[in-house]
Amino acid sequence: MASTTDFLWYLSTAVVGCATIPALGKLFRSKVLVPRYCAVQDLEQAGKPRSKPKLKGQAVICGGSVAGLLAAAVAIDHYESVLIIEAEENLIDSGSNWKFDDGIRLSPDGVPIHVNPRSRVKQYTSTHAYMPMCFRTLRHLFPSYQEEIEKLGLEERFHDTKFHVAGFPLLGAFDDGPDTSVLWVTRGTLEPLIRKLVLQDKPGIQFAEGTVTGFQRSNDGKSIDELNWRNPKGATLAIQNPSLVIDATGTTQAGFKWLSKAGFDIPAGLRAQYQVPLHYVTTLLRVPPHLRGKLPLENSWDETDWIYVYLPDFSKETGILSIGIVDRDKILICCGGWGDLPRPHSIPEIKQYVHNLQAQRPIDARIFELLDFFEEHVDELNPTYTDASQDICSYIQYHTLAASLPSNFVAIGDSILQLNPIFGQGVTLTAIEALTLDSILRQTDTSNLYDISARFFKLLAGRLDYAWNSTKDTDYLLPFTIPVEGEDKSIRRLARWYSGAVMKLAFRDPSVADSLAKIRGFAVPQTDLLAPSILARVLWMGLTNQ
Repeated sequence: MASTTDFLWYLSTAVVGCATIPALGKLFRSKVLVPRYCAVQDLEQAGKPRSKPKLKGQAVICGGSVAGLLAAAVAIDHYESVLIIEAEENLIDSGSNWKFDDGIRLSPDGVPIHVNPRSRVKQYTSTHAYMPMCFRTLRHLFPSYQEEIEKLGLEERFHDTKFHVAGFPLLGAFDDGPDTSVLWVTRGTLEPLIRKLVLQDKPGIQFAEGTVTGFQRSNDGKSIDELNWRNPKGATLAIQNPSLVIDATGTTQAGFKWLSKAGFDIPAGLRAQYQVPLHYVTTLLRVPPHLRGKLPLENSWDETDWIYVYLPDFSKETGILSIGIVDRDKILICCGGWGDLPRPHSIPEIKQYVHNLQAQRPIDARIFELLDFFEEHVDELNPTYTDASQDICSYIQYHTLAASLPSNFVAIGDSILQLNPIFGQGVTLTAIEALTLDSILRQTDTSNLYDISARFFKLLAGRLDYAWNSTKDTDYLLPFTIPVEGEDKSIRRLARWYSGAVMKLAFRDPSVADSLAKIRGFAVPQTDLLAPSILARVLWMGLTNQ
């Protein structure tokens, strides 16, 4: 587990690399820190033809959601064939042609909710957030990406989420440009888009309807030599000697269980987990064209993306609020957070929820004007309400067990890391994991097939640890969080203090806010927050009790 020792390592490397000789500091950052903690440099080769002969055999991917699709898009550039085994038939037959608004029904309480077309993705119709690294990855992997988003009437826009903490706006943001833009879309738009891109830009990927049921261990214990799966008719089938097995089973993290059942030495403690109650309600309002020009927005409908994000001061409350335009024709409102909070299922209940937020600086009056407008026109807006909850956050730390893992096994997406969804990092981290896999496979030939797993998980750990530790640090602030076994919530106190001090600076200094945003978007290494200019100001704040 990362600890104060890790923080001190970050500090020492940043200071050594940046404070001694500026040119040396830049070189150290570029050659050591960036590749260790980021996947940015891997973008350059992503989607390009492999320079070495393709690896023989078949890569088999267990699961066909976003993680499985991105893994397949990478694997087909390196292996002779790729097979995705997916249990949901509609993903194979028509998954690229879904329309998000298909299927609205009333709950037993009379609340209009979406019929979730993804039975295995419980949060499919809930709020999702995406960071620029997600779309930079899609642009590099798929040649027809730009053409396809234009067909949908979409365009990438500046990633400005309008963050406020207890009502105070967070200064700074990314500089506007192609590397700092996103699609403001729902999961129901993004996932079918990715599926379509895979089908048309990555020929050779095969799909099979079925459910993977387990692995068989090779006689020497060094690899998976058989993958077992069951088709819709109930027949049990086997794939012999898969070249690579990719666990993309999502929150079930089935690969972790299959490895143990196959006889690999996988201790239960490899999966670190803590408990924190998380609940939120996503409201979607379908805004017809004749109402868009009447909304009380700061700018016009076409010029508006995200409208407002409210984050709590944990000493007073635990609720969040997020409002923005998605899919260019909807307003999304997310209410919820940590602990037992109200779950609004009507516009009046949302208004009451917002009024009850304990903002230290008043929430923008325009938010209340918007809510009044929504209430007035509710019959035309056709709102739906989707509840989501999560109690467990987990990280399977495969990198600590490299010697015992099968050489032809990797995991991607929620199969390895399941974070607090309120931070909106999951899909972006999945893209980073796909880039990491691409980087490892580009270095792989017949001479080093035996350690694909070890090299992948080692490199990935540096890129995931910050996300795990930083979100866990926040969740550990709350009295009802049950920590990872063997930890107490005082762990990483120094790192948490430093992060809090940097956040205070970010309200005053746009350059610090910009660095913080880029780090949280996984565009630069976290050690950038230990740059001498920031470190000196943090230490001065501590000495002067500011």
